[in-house]
Amino acid sequence: ETSLGNISPRTLSQRLNKLVEDGIVEKSMYCEHPPRYNYSLTEKGADLQLILKNISSWSNKYESSH
Repeated sequence: ETSLGNISPRTLSQRLNKLVEDGIVEKSMYCEHPPRYNYSLTEKGADLQLILKNISSWSNKYESSH
């Protein structure tokens, strides 16, 4: 489980909608009353996740030595 910190529901909604719009995640309803949605990585999102993991690994390797 990931902590979202103090992010407001409005900010979270805006960010999720942008990720959907950009094709990074897809939104699917899992509950109608009240409406609840699941967000899943698309192929584009999965490819981006690999890039971000590699950047993180690089940073951990080279930036932690300073």
